[in-house]
Amino acid sequence: MGALKTFSARGATLAGIFLLSALPRAGSAQAAIAVATPNTATPEAVTIRIEDVVKKVSAENYEVLQNAQRVYQAKETIAVARGNLLPRLNLWKITSLGFEAVMGAATYNYGAVSNAALSMVEDIAPFLVPANWLRIEEARIFLLAEKEAYRALWANEVMTAKSLYFHSLLDRSILEHVEKNIREFETLHTIIASRETLGGIPPNTAREVESRLLALREDKRALETVIIEENTLLSYMMGYPTKTDVALAPVESPDFSRLVPLKYGDFEFRALDSSPEIRQHSRLIEAADYVKKEVAFSFLGASSAMRGAQGGVFDGLPLQMGLGFGTGPSMRIVKAQKEILGIQKKAVAETVGRQLKLLINNYNLDLANYPDLKRHVEIAAATLAWLYERINLGQDVESLTLVEASRNHIQAEVALLAAQFRFLVNEDKLRRLIFHGDYAGAPAAPGFAQRRARAALEAVDPLRAEAEKLVDAVPYQAEPQEAFRAYFSELESIAFRLKQDRGFAKSVGKAVAKTDLDATCAAMFLPKPVWERIAANCDRNGIFLCSEKIRGYGDSVAAFRDALPPAQQSRFDAAPACTRARR
Repeated sequence: MGALKTFSARGATLAGIFLLSALPRAGSAQAAIAVATPNTATPEAVTIRIEDVVKKVSAENYEVLQNAQRVYQAKETIAVARGNLLPRLNLWKITSLGFEAVMGAATYNYGAVSNAALSMVEDIAPFLVPANWLRIEEARIFLLAEKEAYRALWANEVMTAKSLYFHSLLDRSILEHVEKNIREFETLHTIIASRETLGGIPPNTAREVESRLLALREDKRALETVIIEENTLLSYMMGYPTKTDVALAPVESPDFSRLVPLKYGDFEFRALDSSPEIRQHSRLIEAADYVKKEVAFSFLGASSAMRGAQGGVFDGLPLQMGLGFGTGPSMRIVKAQKEILGIQKKAVAETVGRQLKLLINNYNLDLANYPDLKRHVEIAAATLAWLYERINLGQDVESLTLVEASRNHIQAEVALLAAQFRFLVNEDKLRRLIFHGDYAGAPAAPGFAQRRARAALEAVDPLRAEAEKLVDAVPYQAEPQEAFRAYFSELESIAFRLKQDRGFAKSVGKAVAKTDLDATCAAMFLPKPVWERIAANCDRNGIFLCSEKIRGYGDSVAAFRDALPPAQQSRFDAAPACTRARR
């Protein structure tokens, strides 16, 4: 056990070494874990570290990217609200309102006349409508609320991915202990079966040991399946394609001797002050005041702009637009909604406080239990070694006593591992609650230009895959020729844009800075030997049979690298997939 200086993590307690399948499943690994995912294509292996999890989840996680788009939508909602202050022309509405005003005057229906005039004001002079100005403030507040929601979701996705990483490592460590226990039981079964044959031990003892051995083998297969599931889910959360197999690097064990128990009061303020969930509710409460004013001034016109996703909490309220008997109740409804948001904010604060208290209690519990668990491992190992020593000296040792000692030793080691991994998970959850370490800042939601640049780079991947699949389909007929032309033309187009459009080049640089550049190059570029093979297959006695776009491949790769900022060029030169595209 002392050799376990690096390990993987997962909080679980072993109820019995023969009932490992009942463990809460999550993984472990002392060495890197390679996970095989069923796929007909050749799998791509990627080794990841715990540090890579934060970067990949921030840049590639599907939930994070979706919520980044919602932030962008909220930002554009402000522009929509500002645009509503400017006059807008609707010819058919002007015609209908003019007819309504004329008919109202002819019939002495002055209510119809005033209604038509007010409607004209809403279109021709919308800046005179107070609701339009109020919607701008609401949109600004809802944008801030959306950013808080984005930060909370990002942190939750990062925490979940890191927890999966630790869990997978722990399950791998448990698997290694199960395999060790299987080897011990196989040896014991051989010894006991021989002694039972000679009549040295009671009958049926060997069958009991064999039954436990079979149960261990079942648990081994179950653990292997769980590890594959955990790593498959982790690779999905990190944005890797299905064909990619991941290998998890080990993590360092915490030095428990240098750690001291924590106190709830020391972290309470930081947890409540840092909570984006609490701040999100504060923003919505602030917006409620503007919604109330909007109802109060609705007799001067209503705004047609939507409030957006965060504003949906007010869109469903039965509010009266215009001066009438429903104005008072409408304002009271908004006030009640504000109070509901206040109650929800208080509930969120209580939830954060209780989560913090439980985390600290579990943190301190594992810290206090660690020395005893470590001592338990030492005692169990010494007892097992003593029994084997007696056997080697030819002394009589009860078979089931040896089996029990072996089981106790494995149980003690797994319990120690579980405590270590559970400690890592709880420590990371604590960082998430107080937004410390990896959670100190949230990635900025990408703007439109960065999303457009990323989409342009991602569009190359399916073209590259199709071209690479047809490299050896010689002699090249229509299908490979078209695939090559599509792929190399797309690369040339991107290279041209990078040279001519500074804005696009800048956006590509920013997008690349937030991604795994090695994975980006692997998705965009063919290895140079593959390209050379395509070019060679296209040559017939010095005549080039394929698209001329193929010849410019080297220039396209060079143009991509040269368009990157200096820091990203260094990353490009260090990335294996990028290097293979040039050499």
